[in-house]
Formats: sequence, structure tokens, C-alpha cells
Amino acid sequence: WVGIALSLAALAILAAESEAAIDCGYVTNALYPCYTYVFTGGTPPADCCNSVRDLKRRAANTADLRTVCSCLQQLAGQASGSMLSNAEKLPGKCGVAIGFPISTATNC
Repeated sequence: WVGIALSLAALAILAAESEAAIDCGYVTNALYPCYTYVFTGGTPPADCCNSVRDLKRRAANTADLRTVCSCLQQLAGQASGSMLSNAEKLPGKCGVAIGFPISTATNC
């Protein structure tokens, strides 16, 4: 019984960890409040900066940071020049250090 209980406990922990992992869908949805800023520039709205801060907070481990970086890199590849420029400035305008530049050339 002890072995079964430990196995079930380990599976529950692994399931909880996998649910907490960040994926590109999460990153895209989290940054939805920033799309207007990325398209038009100017000052990012407060809800955008809150989302950037929350995404940084949730990406608490190396694997999640790499995922966020890769997702942003993919999104950057779909952006025009001015949109990419706005996206690159977003973390700084929100006062958030994400640890890597938003660029198609970033080595995640």
C-alpha cells in the first residue's frame, strides 16, 4: 500500500507541475491587453503592463522562461517592423526586466 500511495502522490505532483507549465497559448492570451500598444505604439495601457509583470512572475523557472522566450520569438516573426519595434520596447516601458530581448534573433 505504501508503494501505491507514493506512486499516486508522485503522479499528483507531476500532474500539478504539468498544469502549471506555461505554453504559447498562455503567453499569447496573457499578452492580449498589449496588442493595441504593439500595433500603434505610444504608452502601453496599465492592464498590458500588469500582464507583462504577471507573465514574468509566473515564469518562475528556466523551462518556463525558455518557453516564454520561444513564444515571443515566434510572435516577433509575425510582426512588421514597427510592431516589432514596439514589442521590443514593451518590457522597458512597463518597467519589467524579462531577461532577454524580444527579437527573432534571440537565443532562447
